[in-house]
Amino acid sequence: MGCPDWPRCFGFWIPPINKSQLPNNYYEIFYNKRIKKNKNIVNVLEKLNVPLLLLLSKKIKNEYKVKEYFSFNLFKTWIEYFNRIVGVITGFLIFFIFFFSIFLIKKNKNIFFLSFFIFVLTILQGLIGSLVVSTHLLLWVITLHMFISLLIIVSLIYLIYLVKKKNIYLYSLYSYDFKYKKVLVLFFLFCFFLLIFQILLGSYTRESIDLISIYLYSINKKIWVNQLGFYFEIHRFFSFFILFIYLFLFYYFFIFSNSTFYKFFKLTLLFILLVIFLGFILSYVNFSFLFQSFHFLLASLIFSIKFYLICLFRNFKIFNLKYL
Repeated sequence: MGCPDWPRCFGFWIPPINKSQLPNNYYEIFYNKRIKKNKNIVNVLEKLNVPLLLLLSKKIKNEYKVKEYFSFNLFKTWIEYFNRIVGVITGFLIFFIFFFSIFLIKKNKNIFFLSFFIFVLTILQGLIGSLVVSTHLLLWVITLHMFISLLIIVSLIYLIYLVKKKNIYLYSLYSYDFKYKKVLVLFFLFCFFLLIFQILLGSYTRESIDLISIYLYSINKKIWVNQLGFYFEIHRFFSFFILFIYLFLFYYFFIFSNSTFYKFFKLTLLFILLVIFLGFILSYVNFSFLFQSFHFLLASLIFSIKFYLICLFRNFKIFNLKYL
């Protein structure tokens, strides 16, 4: 919450570097703006009359965090500002991708429609980012924000795959044959959706820590983990379960001497071990924002690599597309 408004930051396109640049009652000004914006959002959600959106509107109206004040923090403000700069640059790049894909409609409609889908997702992501700010980091809105970012990532990876599809043979995959081919494809898909579930659980755990930190701010951070409950236990269990699965796949492709998949899994396995190590640090040593960031970054990389491997599997002549 480095910036109380969106898309500007404390009313500026380039945020302040000192509290003196803001009016004395700035927290009241931006608080009232947020509350007014949230009332408008609630009215729209209630008019749509969709059960899930009605639940969200109820949370916005009743959640005490939404109505909290917060003060200027130079460090948080400029982190959020750079986050928005990266978001805007990414948005423009995705717009250019969509624009140039228009010229490929006749040649390859899939590239055009996928580019359009990514562009729409990016706009939606910006709007949800605005909601994250106006609702003061409302629980599970952050998780939704994270989920859409992952959806954008996999869509971009698949777009790259479609563009380079004709050159996929360079990976020299066709010369290999595997046992239990159909089972392996289904196993790949199972792992992929398990990773999605694990990342969303991690995002929810991070939200819970935000809430716990408010109540137990002055208490040793090591005690925070004990308050996380059942969701964290599932998240921790699946970490080791995923590690076991990837050890098995790593061994499988090592036995069949497929250098491409072996290299991918060797890299992924390294990332998984680092994620578990960082999770241990976060749980028992220090809830540092830096460790949290790397924990999520590595998890996203694992997720991305896994999806790209699924794309490569689609190019195997030994697999029928109906299994994908």
